[in-house]
Amino acid sequence: MRVLFQRDIVDKRKRNGRRLCFPHLKCSLTSRRGCYAWVRDTSGFNIDNHVILESNQFRGRPVTEANWKEYISDIVFRNILHENYPPWQIILVPLTSNQYYIIVRLHHLYISEDKLGLSDLIMMNEDHNQWIMADENIDNMDVDNVQNILSNIFRTPVAIPELYEHICETCTNYWNEIISTYDPIKNKRIVKSKQNLKTFCILLFITTVTVIKNYNSNKSSHTQQDIFKIIRKEIYKRNINYELFKISLINTVNPVNIIDCLFKWIWFIVIKIILQLPIIILHIIRDTPIYIYWFVLLVHVCRELVYLSKLIYQSPKVLIEEMSLPNLADSHYLQTISLSGRKIVTWSEPIHLDVIKSIREHTGAATCEIQLYATGAALRDFFKHTKNEVPETVLSTCRFIPQESVLHCTNHPSSGLLCLALPTNISYEAPLEALHTTQWMLFNALNKQTALYLGSLSQLDYGILTKLFPSIVVRIFLYILSRRYPVTITQIETNNKEANKRKLFGGHEVQSLVYWRPPQANICLSLSLMSYNDEIRLGVMADAQLCPHHLTLAKDFVHYVEKLSEAAKQSHNTTPLLS
Repeated sequence: MRVLFQRDIVDKRKRNGRRLCFPHLKCSLTSRRGCYAWVRDTSGFNIDNHVILESNQFRGRPVTEANWKEYISDIVFRNILHENYPPWQIILVPLTSNQYYIIVRLHHLYISEDKLGLSDLIMMNEDHNQWIMADENIDNMDVDNVQNILSNIFRTPVAIPELYEHICETCTNYWNEIISTYDPIKNKRIVKSKQNLKTFCILLFITTVTVIKNYNSNKSSHTQQDIFKIIRKEIYKRNINYELFKISLINTVNPVNIIDCLFKWIWFIVIKIILQLPIIILHIIRDTPIYIYWFVLLVHVCRELVYLSKLIYQSPKVLIEEMSLPNLADSHYLQTISLSGRKIVTWSEPIHLDVIKSIREHTGAATCEIQLYATGAALRDFFKHTKNEVPETVLSTCRFIPQESVLHCTNHPSSGLLCLALPTNISYEAPLEALHTTQWMLFNALNKQTALYLGSLSQLDYGILTKLFPSIVVRIFLYILSRRYPVTITQIETNNKEANKRKLFGGHEVQSLVYWRPPQANICLSLSLMSYNDEIRLGVMADAQLCPHHLTLAKDFVHYVEKLSEAAKQSHNTTPLLS
């Protein structure tokens, strides 16, 4: 396996054979002034430190289905990568001769910089020989798809880009007309005509725009002195000098030219407007559909501007409310616990999508709402298990990611963060009522947190905050935010096309996948809802201080989904709040 990874992943080169496909797999990671940096020296790289075969014995006993979760959690707990090693690792855990587990640890910079997906690292591919029963509408967006639900959080402007496109097209046409009429390079006759201040100013405008275009066309290779060379070159080509300005000024103040200009204006007003007025009216009547189109477009532009203005006006209030420090009097166990920094993991038993589909048909709730309900219910039992007071809500950050973005690092629609107040202190003896409370919570978040969602989206995709503010400010902000939101939820869903495709590793079928997003700063609990192979699992990564209470989350998640399924079958008259 080490030889295979070394040859097909670490040393894999692009088609030209010159550059590595993933150049940083041999590089260790360091930090300078709060920023990550790759270490160029790769002499210390050894594949043996990154592809590891674990023993099939745990505490003197063979690894079986009874203790394998505890064994894998122990591996995650004690395996800490050396700071001088590249931040990736593949651990193989044999169970039987035909069954084994693979633990993949990968730093997020490999995904963002090298475009290295998890499936690329472990060479997991699809079974192209598998016959899939395709639905006729498989290309259509599923109404239950999370991306479809998130599309309502922000109404993307349509009329404003359309108006902008029309304005750009009009400006381009006017620019071409000005160039063809007044630029001496394009029109030689302008040199022979009488110059005035109007033509002189237009020449200056043409020269200025041309200089800016030429400078920006290859800005990276230009120095500060090059712009003066470009200015002199364009001025010389159009013969712009003091003599031209003097002649233009004399021609402009010449009484004969002034009288001629006045005569032309009188001619335009009398002949063009008064005598041709009936023809102009006929043209207006003929072009009525065009004027109606522009009127409707401007109305929609005004509506979108009002919507954006309202969003900008309300943004500070939303950001302050959602990101303020928690009140110590109202803090719960997860917000006050001292963290050890070590991580432990577990995961739930699989839930077949048919169970989720049945609940969805009876209640009208989306899949993500059902999973969030079960997560909140499991958190309630978690607090009871720790013998702490159950809070009214647990503040959490939630992100929805397509499975293909995690496995293949493809350009699927990105998703920002939602700050969700998961209801916990409600009666879970009435599952349908608790589901409706969760739906209402998500509905409120989608309506109120547009600014927060767009801000997090810009940070996750483009790193806006890290570019605008010093790293120490970003760290303090992350510290404060994670103290208020100690739980993070990541939902990974698959689309209709990929749902039934088998994934292969070395010719063997991948039966299940569990994904964990490592918690940062003061986050003590990272929950991942993974959809794979017509099944859903809850993955739990927690701080070691929460052991063994974290096991309750994985066990009770399945219990509450089954409980909701039974309640949904008994009552078919539930009215969905969000569908």
